[in-house]
This record gives sequence, structure tokens and C-alpha cells, in this order.
Amino acid sequence: MIYLSLAVQAQALPSKQNDVATNQVTGSLILLLPIITLLTITGYRKYKARSLNRQVAYLERMWRLTSPKKTP
Repeated sequence: MIYLSLAVQAQALPSKQNDVATNQVTGSLILLLPIITLLTITGYRKYKARSLNRQVAYLERMWRLTSPKKTP
């Protein structure tokens, strides 16, 4: 029962000091997380497009090597 009364008192008397470091970290995270997310998505899409283009180019080269020569 003593623990309960201490917990209630701690909530009733919040500290009036702001932790500046915590506020700066929180603000930085709020700004950086969306930017990092957008850069990650953009980079992944570019990587997939580049990978697909390489694969298509490789398949076209293979097709040219194995295609029979047709003469009219």
C-alpha cells in the first residue's frame, strides 16, 4: 500500500524541468524519420528498376546469341 501512495504522489507533482536533450532528440526524430523513410523507398525503387533493366539487357543479349539467323 505504501508503493501505491508514492506512485500517486509522483504523478500529482510532475517536475517542472524540461529535459532539453530529450526534446532535441524527439524533434530530430520527428524530422528525420519521414525523410529517411522517403529516401529508403526512393532508393529501393531505383535499385529495383536498375536491376530489372540489367536483367532485360542480359536476356536480350542471350536472345541475340541464340536466335537463328533468318535470311529472306
